[in-house]
Amino acid sequence: MYDVIKDILRRSLLEISIIFIISIGLIIVIGKLYPELKIYYNVLYLFAVSFSLETIILKYYKIKNSIDRDLLYYISYIYSLSFSTYNIKNLLDISIQEEKDFKEINSYMKRVLDLVKKYNYTIPEAIRYILSYVPKSNFKSFLERFATSIDIGQDLSDFLYKEYENAMSLYDTEYKKGLENIRLLQEFILSLLSSLSFAFSLVLFIPFLISYNIYILLLDFGIIFFIINIMIYYLSKYYIPDDDLWAKAKEKPKEYEDTKKLFYILVLLSYVLALSLFFVEKLPLLEAISIGIAPLTYISYKMINLERILKVKENHFPAFFSSIIEYSEIFGNNQVKILDDVIVHDYSLLNEDIEKLRRRITITKNYEESWRYFITELGSRLAEKIIRVFEKVLEYNGDTKKAGNMLYDILIKIIELRNRKSQFVSNLRGIIYGTYIAFAAILFIIAQIIYSMENMFQGISTALGSSTVSEIGINFFSFNLPLSFLNNYISILLFFQAIALALALKNIQGGSKLGIFLDITILVWIAALLDIGVFYFFTHVLSGLSIIKS
Repeated sequence: MYDVIKDILRRSLLEISIIFIISIGLIIVIGKLYPELKIYYNVLYLFAVSFSLETIILKYYKIKNSIDRDLLYYISYIYSLSFSTYNIKNLLDISIQEEKDFKEINSYMKRVLDLVKKYNYTIPEAIRYILSYVPKSNFKSFLERFATSIDIGQDLSDFLYKEYENAMSLYDTEYKKGLENIRLLQEFILSLLSSLSFAFSLVLFIPFLISYNIYILLLDFGIIFFIINIMIYYLSKYYIPDDDLWAKAKEKPKEYEDTKKLFYILVLLSYVLALSLFFVEKLPLLEAISIGIAPLTYISYKMINLERILKVKENHFPAFFSSIIEYSEIFGNNQVKILDDVIVHDYSLLNEDIEKLRRRITITKNYEESWRYFITELGSRLAEKIIRVFEKVLEYNGDTKKAGNMLYDILIKIIELRNRKSQFVSNLRGIIYGTYIAFAAILFIIAQIIYSMENMFQGISTALGSSTVSEIGINFFSFNLPLSFLNNYISILLFFQAIALALALKNIQGGSKLGIFLDITILVWIAALLDIGVFYFFTHVLSGLSIIKS
């Protein structure tokens, strides 16, 4: 474990350095410009240490998740290549060429080969040496068994096939376990927001009990609030099944790129609109934000529609891939003939992409570039992984039939699990919306109650007179916080809470982050309507209990 931590520290050194530089910079700025905030020096040091530890932990889980997520593809890849070479060293040499697709796995396998080539280790010795640097994972267990199988002379293909079956079973189990974690996450969010609403009530009541600076209390609450929302974001990112929807390639489908360009225009428009409504039209902050971000819902609408089309294509991709496998048995590596026969079948929305692929291969005869364009135009991460593995199998004359059948099984399994996950996401969305509504309502109601109490205490103090109040020994502490300031503070909290919850939903659902704006807009509009509704209730239904909002 010590070696793993040392390795993670080495990889995280840049991020940790940046965190401490920022913390020291803030301490210098506060000391010179805001000396009254020096009480937060210890908090900044604590933040620097906490965020550094968080960086290390996140790096650990990022590597662990990456190698376990890719293990199934990696085993099927080297199993298929094992029929083209019986030399394990050559097999690993070929496998590390796919550095982009199996980045973390190949970083460890590259170390193995370096030990073998430079220091004359045997492959089992090299594997056992690097095991101490590998996070506890399914991949680490695989390496241990791999080293043992080489020592005892087990047939490589037989070993890898059994490992493939084991990896498929583990992937299924881990994915379903992750789906159950969605339920735990929604309970966690519910508990956290309930605790935050209670804490906010306590923060606003404290100035009535003791003489304390309310601004300091609100600053402390804001810090805790943002830390909790960062925690929600990372839990949704690393605690839940992670299977990216869009391909990792830099080039994306034209429609995706057009939507991204439109986003940059609309985000500027939304920013200007919100500022104009707040500063010029004097709308309350939350109402200004809700109207300002409305144009961004068009971006989410376009992206959600693109992802819906992509999922339909992915559902037909296994049938297309199955045809490729069958015709590869007949025509070998002649992809022109393969696609000429494949194209006669119907693959729904995928037909146009396949036809473009066939034309490119027929005209250019450049298989690798043609498939790269196919992946780019399709945009599917799942298809990208499958095609790149199969393409290498063809290139190195691996067993296309066995590789194809393995990859086909992976396709079917992942699509099945994704469909199951969509049901969990729908339930989570309902819970999150309900929890957010309750949280926003409590914050606005507490603010109105506090100001009603402030007016009542001021009225009692005025009626009795200062001398009478001092004689009876009752202290009426003043709140000293404008209602407009408190409403703006709550508006900022609710806006960032909506962003955090929308990001958490998108992390679980998968897909582009440009799809979050529909959820954000709906949540912020609900909060703005609650603001208006609560104010109306206190000023008209319960007249006399609240001051008139300026």
